[in-house]
Amino acid sequence: MQQFVVRKGTHVGRGHLLGLTNRQDASGVYEGECHDQHTVIGVICDGCSEGHASETGATLATGYLIREIYWLLQCGMSPSEIPAVLYARLRDFLGQFLRLYQFNSEADRVNFIKDHLLFTVVGFVVNDSDAVVFIAGDGTLIINDETKFIDAGNKPMYPAYHLVDRTMLEKEAAELPTSFDVYSPNRLDLKRLAIGSDAWSDERTLLTDIWGLKNPAGLQRMLNRLSNQRHFVDDVTIITCEVVNDQPKTEEEL
Repeated sequence: MQQFVVRKGTHVGRGHLLGLTNRQDASGVYEGECHDQHTVIGVICDGCSEGHASETGATLATGYLIREIYWLLQCGMSPSEIPAVLYARLRDFLGQFLRLYQFNSEADRVNFIKDHLLFTVVGFVVNDSDAVVFIAGDGTLIINDETKFIDAGNKPMYPAYHLVDRTMLEKEAAELPTSFDVYSPNRLDLKRLAIGSDAWSDERTLLTDIWGLKNPAGLQRMLNRLSNQRHFVDDVTIITCEVVNDQPKTEEEL
């Protein structure tokens, strides 16, 4: 029987500390039974650095996405089916949140979106029979021995751009994606995966140290130590999931 070893770590970037700005990454993990399968859900939302409080949208979206994924699984969807409907649901959720506010003008509304609701998304869902990784914007993905650094050139297509009139966006953002980019690892071959914020693209060599940590707080302690050593200008977050086989108990343990 297989088990999952899940670790999460996050740390405010040196640039944010020196600039006296908030950490704008948000992350969450669910691990437990869902629709009769042991399941792990991980989500990271990285707020736009130019927004004054983009951690607002990132935090709201992280909680929403984990709950929505759990509900979709409970309704009988497999992990690989979920990203196709999740992007539109996230867009609708942000739209409903925005309608709670009264704005004096369209410019006021757009400025609110820029300051609070621009964030990227990277997540995964793994259960006993299926696995999927999804991303909107940029970030870091590790599937077994393959690492991908998704680089949007500092101009990621934020899901909240759908809430803004196209004429108010830059030309290259006029054509917006309508779904997540999806990676579907073979569940039988899956040994480990990780998702991270784009801060790892500048610290690639450190990713070899994230695996096999026995202490549940080991990944967080590692990021604390690296930050003290002046790594990570930007906020950094990572979630790892290792698939391990149960070892039979010895006679001494029985």
